[in-house]
Amino acid sequence: MKRKYPALMTASVWLGDFTDEGEFDAHVKSDVEARLQLSTELWRVAEIAVEKEEKAIGELLSGFSHSEFFLDEAVATAKQKGIASASAALVVFYLALRDSPEVWGSLRLLGSFGKEA
Repeated sequence: MKRKYPALMTASVWLGDFTDEGEFDAHVKSDVEARLQLSTELWRVAEIAVEKEEKAIGELLSGFSHSEFFLDEAVATAKQKGIASASAALVVFYLALRDSPEVWGSLRLLGSFGKEA
């Protein structure tokens, strides 16, 4: 796995099927934060969304900060991968990943999007 941090105007997106924020946070810590080992705490450069029911990917991701530089590409990638909906999302800003596994424990890496992806 190759990673670039910080990567300007870039975001990496993971999706999952969680309806409990505490459970989602635990998986993010064990499945993503532990593997990334960024030079800053993940919560400083990330946002999450956890919904009671699945939502279309565009709807789930549209409320994130800076979505203007990753939303369209993320939605198109989800469509290409056959992912129509999810109930939870993690967006890590300023992070570009390449040659990364798609499955991260209970989460699925949709990809890195934006200027330096």
